[in-house]
Amino acid sequence: MPEPEGPEFGPRDLLDWREESFQGHTRWRLDELGGLEGVQASCEPGNASGRFVEVEVDLEETPILEWRWAVEAMPEGHDERSRSGDDFAVRLYVIGEERALRWRTRALNYVWSRSEETGSGWKNPYQRQVAMVALRTGLPDKPDWVTERRAPVPPP
Repeated sequence: MPEPEGPEFGPRDLLDWREESFQGHTRWRLDELGGLEGVQASCEPGNASGRFVEVEVDLEETPILEWRWAVEAMPEGHDERSRSGDDFAVRLYVIGEERALRWRTRALNYVWSRSEETGSGWKNPYQRQVAMVALRTGLPDKPDWVTERRAPVPPP
């Protein structure tokens, strides 16, 4: 039996998503790596913004999240579990549910870490109800796409 299909997004779609600045801005542009189109994000140290899209997904019908990512450089930083080190080459933020108080929303951050062990998890240093999960660690010898498939289950 084929897997049910949920919403699909391509690199060009991401450029249309709402940008939100954490501090300064990230530069976003279409680029190619290994013959596949993607979005390249770059910013100056200390700057960061993200792209967001809100989509309701029935996890009973479409329980798998799949994406492809690659890194070419790692940010300099401190302990990634601390506020001063909460900076990653790439991260995917998945909100588990919307609550009345936005800052109390449970969520997952899938990250490509500089130093945390692959598979390790910890609480976000800014929001305790947000779980961090290192899916990849370190800079690869050669940048290449890596496909991830996960069943995103928010922390309790």
